[in-house]
Amino acid sequence: MMWLIRQLQLIWFQDIHGVESMTVDMNQVTIDPRIIIIALRKMPKLRLLALRGNFNMDLEWNTVFLEGFQLPNDLSNVEKLWDTPQNLPSLEFLDLCCCKHLIECPNLAGATNLKSIKLDGCKSLQDVDPSIFSLPKIEELHVSYCTSLKRLCGDYCSPSLHCLWATGCSNLKEFSISMMADHSNLRLLLPSTALSEVPSTIMHLKDLEWFSFNISYSLEKLPQNFASIIALTDPIKHEDGTCIMLRRILPTPAFLSLKELVFYRCKRLSELPDNIHVLQSLQVLALDDCHVIKSLPTSIKNLQQLIELWIANCEMLQYVPPLPPSIIYFKALNCKSLETLSSLTSEPPRQHNAWFGFHNCTMLDDDAYEAVLKDLKSRIELVANNDGYPHNEANNGNTFLYYYLPSKESITNEWFPDYYSREASIIVEVAPDHKISSCLVGCILISQYQSFNFGVKKVIFGWKCYLRKGCNDWEWITTSGNRGLLTGYAFSDVIDQLEMVSDHKVVWYDGESSNMITEAIKEKKRDTACNPILKFEFYANTEDNEEVVMKGFGIRWMHVHVNHDGQISPDATHVGYESHDVERRTYHMTTPSNNQSFCGEHLHFLLFVIVVIAFVYLVTL
Repeated sequence: MMWLIRQLQLIWFQDIHGVESMTVDMNQVTIDPRIIIIALRKMPKLRLLALRGNFNMDLEWNTVFLEGFQLPNDLSNVEKLWDTPQNLPSLEFLDLCCCKHLIECPNLAGATNLKSIKLDGCKSLQDVDPSIFSLPKIEELHVSYCTSLKRLCGDYCSPSLHCLWATGCSNLKEFSISMMADHSNLRLLLPSTALSEVPSTIMHLKDLEWFSFNISYSLEKLPQNFASIIALTDPIKHEDGTCIMLRRILPTPAFLSLKELVFYRCKRLSELPDNIHVLQSLQVLALDDCHVIKSLPTSIKNLQQLIELWIANCEMLQYVPPLPPSIIYFKALNCKSLETLSSLTSEPPRQHNAWFGFHNCTMLDDDAYEAVLKDLKSRIELVANNDGYPHNEANNGNTFLYYYLPSKESITNEWFPDYYSREASIIVEVAPDHKISSCLVGCILISQYQSFNFGVKKVIFGWKCYLRKGCNDWEWITTSGNRGLLTGYAFSDVIDQLEMVSDHKVVWYDGESSNMITEAIKEKKRDTACNPILKFEFYANTEDNEEVVMKGFGIRWMHVHVNHDGQISPDATHVGYESHDVERRTYHMTTPSNNQSFCGEHLHFLLFVIVVIAFVYLVTL
C-alpha cells in the first residue's frame, strides 16, 4: 500500500492537466493499473489515448472525460465498453474500427458533443444503440463491413447527421431510422446489404448528396430530385436480368433528374440498357469493377449533358462507342481488354478543354490511337475557329487538352516525327515559312518504374519555353503546365491496383502558352532576319517534389486553316494546302551538346568562304 501512495504522490504533484495525447505500452507498465485511472481523471483535455499490448482492465469511463478516444486494432478482443449510460460531454470522436469481437455499441446518450463514430469492420456487432441517431451534434456514422449487423433503428434522426456509411453489411435486413422531410445533403450508403427494397423511412427525402443501394425495382418509387448521385450494386433479388431491371428503372423520376450515376461492383451486369439516353440530366457516368461488361451502348452519344465518363477495372470491356460532344473527362483504368475506340466524340466537340486517360489499357489498337489524335485536332480546330463556346472558367479561360495512354513506339514516332528526344531539353529553329496558325503540342514519355503510386499523388508536368537572344542568352517566354492525378480519381480500395504495367505518354496542348510562343515568334521576325530559335525544357514531379522518371520528350506543330466557308482543314493535307512533309525538311533540332544559332551558322559559312577565296588568291599569285 505504501508503494501505491508514493506513485499517487508523483502523479498528483505533476502537471498533466494540459496533456492532449498519450501512448502507453501496457507490456512495459509495472505500476498498479489504478494509477492509470487516477492519471486519466487529471487529463480533461486528453483527445487521443492509444494503449498497446496486453490490456485487461476497467478504465471507469464514467470518470474520464475525453474529447476524442481511439482504440488501436490490437484491442480487438473487447466485447463491450459499458452497460449503463456514461456522461461524456467532451467526447467528439470515437474510433472502434476493426474491433472484431465487439458485440454491441455502447449507449452514448451522454456524449452530447459527439460528432463522429467509426465502427467499420466490427464483424461481431449485431446492433447499434438508437441513442446515436438522436445525438444533437452527430455528423458521421460508419458501420461498413459489420457483417453481423442486422438492424439500424431509431425513432428520431438528428438533422446534423450528414453521412451514414453501411457498405457491405451483408446481414442488414432492417433500416427504420425516422428522418425529417427536410433532411437534405445526406450521404446514405446502403449497398451490398440484405435490404431488398428501399426503406420506407427515406422514400420522402429529397436532395440527398449521395445514395447507394442494391439494384431493385423499388428504386422506381423514389421521387424526383431524390439525390444528386446514385450508386448501384448487384441486386439481392434476381427477379430478372440486371440489364432488364435497369431498363425499367432508368425512365423513372429519381433517375431522370439524376446528375451522377455509378455502377459499383455490378459483377452480373454484362451490358448497360440501350435506353440510357433518357437520362438527359446526367453529367457523370462511372463504372467500377463491372468485370463482365464488354461494351457500352451506342445510345450513350445522346447523353447531351454528359461531361465525365469513368471506367475502372472492367476487365472484359472491349469497345467504347463514340461519346457525346459534351464530354470533357474520359478515364479508363485497368481495362485490360479494351481495344477499340471508333472515335472519342460522335460529332465535333463542344468544349475547349479535355482530359482523356487510358491507364494500363495496353490492348488499344492503332485505330484507337488515331481516334485520340483526331480528337486532339478537332478540339484545336474548335479553338482556332472561335465558335463561341465558353471556355472552362476553372482554367481561367485557358484551353488545355490532355491525353494520357500507354506508349507505343511506332505511334510516338508517327506523332512526333521531327522533334523527339530522350533529353529533357529540345532546341528548335523556326523555319522562315513557319505558319503563324501553328499550334504547339507537347509530349512526355513516363517510365512504368516509379517510386510512388500514380493513383495517390498528383503530378505537375509541362515545359518551360525560352527564346534565344544571343549565343548563350535565353529569354523566358512562357511555362506550360498542369497538375492532377494522371490516373484520375478512383475508389480508395483499388488505388493499390493502379501501378503502371507499361510506359505511358502524356500528350497535351496548352492554348495560352501556344499563343504566347506564336506572339514571340512574330515579334522576333519583325526585329531580325534571323530565324527564331526556341528551347523547351520539360519537367514532371509530384506536388511534394518527388521526381517523375521520364524517358522521352517531344513537340509537334499542328496547323489549322480556316476555309472561306468557316471550315477548318487540319495539318494542311487537303488539296490546295502545303503538305507537312515539305515543311518538315525546313525544321532543325539539336540537343544541348551541339546547339548553334541560325545566325551563327551563317557567320561560320561566310568565314569559310572568305578563307577559301583568300587561299585561291594566294595560289594564283
